[in-house]
Amino acid sequence: MFIKNKKGDVRTEPISILGLEIGPGVFLLLLFIAICVALYALFFNFSGINCENSAEWKQVNEALTKIDNQEVGSIDIQFFNKGCYLIGFSDPSYNQYSPVTRGEGVGIKPQICLCSLEEIRCDAQYCKKFENIKIIKDLEGRQLNTKIFPQYTTLKLTKTGNELLVTSPYASNLN
Repeated sequence: MFIKNKKGDVRTEPISILGLEIGPGVFLLLLFIAICVALYALFFNFSGINCENSAEWKQVNEALTKIDNQEVGSIDIQFFNKGCYLIGFSDPSYNQYSPVTRGEGVGIKPQICLCSLEEIRCDAQYCKKFENIKIIKDLEGRQLNTKIFPQYTTLKLTKTGNELLVTSPYASNLN
């Protein structure tokens, strides 16, 4: 609708796009985007690594904490070793060959992390930093990497001095 006056025509109808008013249209678009982002965050991992065995981390972390706090000298735990693997990072002063590098936010303290070798990264939320352990190794003295262990395995964690040895009785013939 146009109103005519001496100074020109004035449009009194709001501008519309496809029959929708601009204000409500923008609001509905933003609402749709917010709902999509919320659903994505609810059902998918927004950050970090995607591991089918990430539920194992709580048990592993508890065992590692007992070892580091010197509550026990050795402990055995069951571990579902698929999707992501436990990787050990020793004190940098220990000259240990490390084919897997630390991810962002992981830091330089000695630690064991649940890492995705497919993505070649570790997530700090799945890392246990040690206060009383400097060297983390496998039976051969290499950087701990449970990729060589069977899918269903028992991990034997043994602390001697400032060293943590992680072995699996089922991995002796897998090298």
